[in-house]
Amino acid sequence: MTKQEVLNKLLQDAKLRSLSKHTQDEYYTNAKQFQDYYDKTATEMGIDEVRGYRLNLSEEKHLSSGSVNTYNSGLRFLHN
Repeated sequence: MTKQEVLNKLLQDAKLRSLSKHTQDEYYTNAKQFQDYYDKTATEMGIDEVRGYRLNLSEEKHLSSGSVNTYNSGLRFLHN
């Protein structure tokens, strides 16, 4: 599965769950950034990459805990 296929599947799943357009866009963007950060598809990554990415968001990008939690929600949705 390519990175774009993963993102397309995420959008389909978000629509099936009737998530708001805003949430769909946010999850898509977050998943794209996650995949781009490691230059791998989300299907090739696991919990260690998620932890590393979350650490990067808080310590390197200095995002608030609320923002990091938003990314976490999107990544959790992506992996479920």
